[in-house]
Amino acid sequence: MATAQAAQVEALDALDDEAFDRPIDETLLEINFSEFVEKIKLMEQLLPWLEGAKIVKTEYVLKGAPVGKRFTLQFLGAPGLAIRTQRRAFGGLRDAPTESGWREFNLSSPAGNNAKAYVHKDRNNKQKSTMYAGKRLHEVFKPIIHGHRVHLLKHEGIVSVDWKPLAKVDCKNDRSWNLHWHNDVAAGLNVDKKRTLDLFAAAMGCGGPGDIRWSS
Repeated sequence: MATAQAAQVEALDALDDEAFDRPIDETLLEINFSEFVEKIKLMEQLLPWLEGAKIVKTEYVLKGAPVGKRFTLQFLGAPGLAIRTQRRAFGGLRDAPTESGWREFNLSSPAGNNAKAYVHKDRNNKQKSTMYAGKRLHEVFKPIIHGHRVHLLKHEGIVSVDWKPLAKVDCKNDRSWNLHWHNDVAAGLNVDKKRTLDLFAAAMGCGGPGDIRWSS
């Protein structure tokens, strides 16, 4: 339980001081690291990507501390233009000659550790909580459903089995979740909903299933 609670605290710390379900800002990209990196060195790595997407320096600004873990690439101009520029930049991350197929940015931290960048579109707190809770739900199902492929649609918080939706986590706020079921799929797999709820509550560090409710 201590590990789950620590993970929950870490997830909550990553949430911004904002409305839980605020509108998404499509004019920016977030760039996050697990280690501290220098902003000036990050910009040096971003330039070839942005230039390859035909984006000039007057069309964006990199926001963040001189040394930090979280940066924002803000695209400039009228909203419609900035959105199109962001989409062009994000599209330029794909089809890279890497194992994942995505362009990678790797820097060294001031302490000499390797720091890999995670680039993603803007997310509000509901999306962040949904992704976190969906990952925990996926981890709950994997060891208890045998002989089937258990798959996570991370942005939707949906766990599917053999590509059939089984359960979806719906985040009401940063400490309250509902589980919704595809009852026919759950019945066919003989899923014990009560046990699943207890395991999920423990994984989320809720201290008990009272913070989570599931639909029949």
